This record gives sequence, C-alpha cells and structure tokens, in this order.
Amino acid sequence: MKSINDEAYFGVNPADPFSSLTDEGREKAMDYINLLHASGMYEKQTAKIIPFRSIDIFENAVSAGTGNFLVDRPKETVCIDESILPEDTTFGVRISGDSMEPEFHDGQIAWVLQQESVANGEIGIFALNGEAYIKKLQVLFIGHIILHN
Repeated sequence: MKSINDEAYFGVNPADPFSSLTDEGREKAMDYINLLHASGMYEKQTAKIIPFRSIDIFENAVSAGTGNFLVDRPKETVCIDESILPEDTTFGVRISGDSMEPEFHDGQIAWVLQQESVANGEIGIFALNGEAYIKKLQVLFIGHIILHN
C-alpha cells in the first residue's frame, strides 16, 4: 500500500514549486537558490553543544579584607559552562571585600583547586583564627610568611 507521498503525479505536482515554470524560469530559480546558499545568510544553523559541569559554590564568603568566620554553611551545586572554569577547579567561593582588587572583586566567585599546600606567590584560601581569607602567600624567609592582598 502506497502512502500519499509515494503516489505518482500525472500532470502537475502541486507540491513542486518548479512544476509550473519554464526551463528558463527553473534555471533562474536555481541561480537564486545558489546565491542564497553562497551568501550563507539562509543556511540552517546547527545547534552548538556547550559542555556543562556541576560544581559546588560554598555560601560562606571568604574575605578579601578583615576576615569572615568559618562556619559550616550549605553549598549550592550549579551547572557552569566548562569553558569558563579553570581546568582543575574543585569548588567555588564568593569573595567579600575589595582588598584583592583588581584580581578579585567583591561578590565575585573564585574558583578553587583544593590541594595540600600553596607555593610562594600563589593565591589561596587561608583559615586564621577561625576566619577565612583569600590572600597571596609571600614567604619572606623560612618560618616567616605574609598573607598579602
């Protein structure tokens, strides 16, 4: 059994826009179609797949100034476009304060790689006297360090 789309047409096919055109008209229509293709303006757009990653952002902000108390606060899990995350990001924390400007701004999310140690000159999240800070580590000499903004 044939479907309607499979039936043969005798005479003029109403679904074919070329069927009522002369050979010259068909040629002109094809020229126009080729111009549309060449312009690129009327090509179908394919959807770009953006890879997303789930990552935790801790609600308690780290201080770029006078310090924030470390408290067990909930975290929010969000889906982020992978292209904006540094490669080995473990989690995110919000910044509170402006002493780390221009690198970090108040309210910005800092993406953190959780690791055992921080090298001289690196920026890290530090806990001191129960408060959390985002600072740059500077080792003056063995046993003497500065957390610098």
